[in-house]
Amino acid sequence: MAVGADRLADLVRSLASTDPASREAACGTVTDWISSFSKYEARLVGMLLVTLAGAEKAGPTRESELHALYELADTGGIDGEVVGPIRLLDRGLLGVSELEYVKYLGEEYLGMSIDTTPSD
Repeated sequence: MAVGADRLADLVRSLASTDPASREAACGTVTDWISSFSKYEARLVGMLLVTLAGAEKAGPTRESELHALYELADTGGIDGEVVGPIRLLDRGLLGVSELEYVKYLGEEYLGMSIDTTPSD
């Protein structure tokens, strides 16, 4: 199954919006469409999400991007190449749930062991 070029293009535009609320809503669309993405579509959206999360300031939008990327892991379109840029995220600036998403993705796809215990 696939979401199709028109809907995928609209989703990509929304994910790349300059408006954080639009980006966050688009992440919700990603999770709603999880079972509809082809492997190609999941890979494209995954690459965009990991790039956006790396550029995003702390807050709910970045958390939504990482959550959507985590959900995409079940589609078969995500691999280490797609997830690789999470290595660049400053884990000291991530919230608890963001760390959990990064930990899972890093361990599952990159063989990274990420400590998620808070530092004192």
